[in-house]
Amino acid sequence: ANLPVKDVYNLRAFDKTGALQIKTALNGDVRQVTIHFGEQAIGIGTSVKWSLAYETPQIAQKQGRLWEIFVPRPAMLEGESDFTVGVYVPASFGKKIFIKPGPTGSDPVWKRADLQGAGIFAVYDPNQEESAYQAYDFSLTYHLYNPKLYSASVEIALPPDTQRQKIMLNDLNPKPINVRMDEDGNWLAKYQLGPAQKQEVKATGSVAVFLENKFPDQLGSSPATLLSPQKFWETNDQKISQLSKEYVSPQKIYNFVVNTLHYDNTRAEKGGSRLGAKAVLSNPLSASSLEFSDLFVAIARGANIPAREVEGFAIGHDALHAWAEYFDSGSQSWIPVDPTWARTTNGSDYFNVFDFDHIVFSIHGRSSYIPQTAGTYKSGDDSKKDVSIKYHQGNLDFAALPKLGLSSDIPTQITSGFASQARVFVENYGPTTFSGDSAILSS
Repeated sequence: ANLPVKDVYNLRAFDKTGALQIKTALNGDVRQVTIHFGEQAIGIGTSVKWSLAYETPQIAQKQGRLWEIFVPRPAMLEGESDFTVGVYVPASFGKKIFIKPGPTGSDPVWKRADLQGAGIFAVYDPNQEESAYQAYDFSLTYHLYNPKLYSASVEIALPPDTQRQKIMLNDLNPKPINVRMDEDGNWLAKYQLGPAQKQEVKATGSVAVFLENKFPDQLGSSPATLLSPQKFWETNDQKISQLSKEYVSPQKIYNFVVNTLHYDNTRAEKGGSRLGAKAVLSNPLSASSLEFSDLFVAIARGANIPAREVEGFAIGHDALHAWAEYFDSGSQSWIPVDPTWARTTNGSDYFNVFDFDHIVFSIHGRSSYIPQTAGTYKSGDDSKKDVSIKYHQGNLDFAALPKLGLSSDIPTQITSGFASQARVFVENYGPTTFSGDSAILSS
């Protein structure tokens, strides 16, 4: 038999004769187990009842603030007509946040038909927070270069606040000349570079990621404007237009993308250009997370559903990743979906239930590729690690108020009868964003 995990200890088996002899061997990532039975099943219709028990650190792990449980589908029982899997946790694990797939009854028990090729993934919050969140510390390096023979400005995308994530930016070195928010809610820091100048910028901070929408949407204008075709989102293409008529709901579009495209693990190694929605339909076996998202966005927009692409970082995969969001008119909020992970996890639900493992670096709505995402501002040396994400130890004060400072270049003396002008600067020294729309200066 093959166990679903490779790291096991205290392995034991029993039948009514007592303890059984066990031999194990590791074959790649598969733990093979051979059991010698003391009791034999002789005659038609006879059976032997036996049990196998083991302990493993791979099922439950404390990740940052939360407990994560993953129970693989028991491959050793695939030949059986039916089986059940139960998941029971100690009270110290805290409040259950989600389990997917959900059990069919009130007990945490799944039958073979319930698992549908995937395992069981659950998250618990020992902190008993009203709104559970996962906390991370990040360090991002941007390599800027101005190839021109004259000075030019460059903008970089900082991880933004979203409806499900809150950023605490602890340091940005060197300081930019300005930071603005674009229509998609991206934070863009502006730098001025001289001719042929290179500049390295480092951003460090923390992020709180929530499972549900918790904060106001940062979108500057109506989601209805996010229906137009863009590069990589060819909604006017005849085939995509036909698909938009056939798949008219986010769920149907998601299912189509998951069942049509195949994730190509070699794309990251080979490099190559982004295919986009139209081209990936002709190359469904060679899709990256970008193409999974492109196809979802293109079909959704064609079906008159506002949609956009999000790029960021995937915890657990330790890599840059892309997923999609659609605007739900009922809740008036953006809903994230990840057809790539649904495909690569053998059908785990990333439509109805998301997770805490996606950190947003940039949002693409008005443009399918601007702004450039953190981690892609390369220096030419691929050995450098420009993105570092670690679990934050302890709580995050993501409700901390911004700290505003005021300065000006108002002259100390103004001559009567002559026009004079001055500038006033409002600066936020705190780690969280300031959402106010006005400031009052008095003298």
